[in-house]
Amino acid sequence: YMTSLTDISHFDLFRILNYLKAECEKRNKNERHDAFKYADIFNFAATCRKLRRIVRLWSNSMYKNMEIPLLQEVSHSHITVKFEAIHKMLKGATAERVEQYLDIFIRSLLKNLLVKKLELSHTTDSYLSYHQYIFDEIVLAICGKSKRLGPLKLLYIADRSMSNLIELADTRISKLSLTASFAISDLTEFCARNPALVTLEINAYSFSDHGQLNQIVGHCPALKELKFVISDNARDREYVKLSLLDKLQHLEIVKQPVQIMDFGWDEDHNPEDIASKEGRLDHDHEEDSTLNNSTSLLLLIKALSEKKTSKLVQLRLMFKVNDDVVQAIAQLKGLRALECGLCNTKSIEHLKRLPELTRLIIRNREHIITDDVADLLKKHVTVSNSFTKMGLSKRGDLYITTNDAVLFRFVSFDPFLRLENLKSLWLSIALFVEMERNLQLFLDLGVDI
Repeated sequence: YMTSLTDISHFDLFRILNYLKAECEKRNKNERHDAFKYADIFNFAATCRKLRRIVRLWSNSMYKNMEIPLLQEVSHSHITVKFEAIHKMLKGATAERVEQYLDIFIRSLLKNLLVKKLELSHTTDSYLSYHQYIFDEIVLAICGKSKRLGPLKLLYIADRSMSNLIELADTRISKLSLTASFAISDLTEFCARNPALVTLEINAYSFSDHGQLNQIVGHCPALKELKFVISDNARDREYVKLSLLDKLQHLEIVKQPVQIMDFGWDEDHNPEDIASKEGRLDHDHEEDSTLNNSTSLLLLIKALSEKKTSKLVQLRLMFKVNDDVVQAIAQLKGLRALECGLCNTKSIEHLKRLPELTRLIIRNREHIITDDVADLLKKHVTVSNSFTKMGLSKRGDLYITTNDAVLFRFVSFDPFLRLENLKSLWLSIALFVEMERNLQLFLDLGVDI
């Protein structure tokens, strides 16, 4: 007759735990951290939920000190590894303990079967040598070259200069996102040796070998999603070759961040701080920014529109574009979703020629109650900007939501009064109040509000 641990009485389980505690204190008397000192009890609790409850009843203080509650956390699909937090935890630790920690940490990190995105975050100016060691150990684990764990499919992100991108080349990573400085030649080799790559996100605007992004073309047969930073100093045809990515469906282009030079010549500034303030990036400026040189973008979009078999369905331009670029976008006949800013809102007129368009996001701060927007609503295109979202259903229901109703206080709604088959108008309470003087006009047309 076999008896399992869960069949033993609480009294006997407590005796077993007392015995384990005594043995651990003898064997690991020099270990300061409970999770390592009482490893046998930790492993006992890790067996199942019921035994974790037994350990908590036996000693609630040890239960907390060994961080056993973490065993019951729900696995996440997005995990961020913060080097600063690891540094704080391991400060003053011996090499042996660092190895013990990394062994447990990396195994638990990568054994999570739900992981889809792994972010390696290093955000402070200080950098310690063993940050590189931890980084390399995680990379080796992803590649299956570490004794700690076999290979995994991950979205991989780095926040620093990266020289070992090729180490990941033989993995089956389907999503790669880089905010680090790296060499295009390394990325090209990574793509060539990792043909399963589906999503590529490049958040760096300069490359250590001064190469060009178009060098990856021909090495990414499965690539469907691409994001990159466009340079104001790009050559006219620098990005045209990207149109040859045959399976590309989603394209996002962001502008090189604006650098604000702060020379600190006023009396409140310390001259020693000037170096740290130079080159500060202004991300808030992005929405109102415009490309200084849009030729490279224009030629890329024209090349995409001229493809007979283009699969591009979503285009995101995270800055304002001029009328010539909008006219080129209007030739992308398969485009379903578009996000961009407009130097001239009258350029919306060109977008009415897109037969498949279902969603338009305008990165402008002005209101969007215009005749051209009304024409898009008639085609059941959802239109939005930073403050407002609106759509017209096939049944004739018009909805308008906004987080800044005051913008509509003095706006004329005549373009929407001319919508055919308008049956009802759905508004938020704040917008209802601001539109009070216009509501009667809709009621006179028999529109329900």
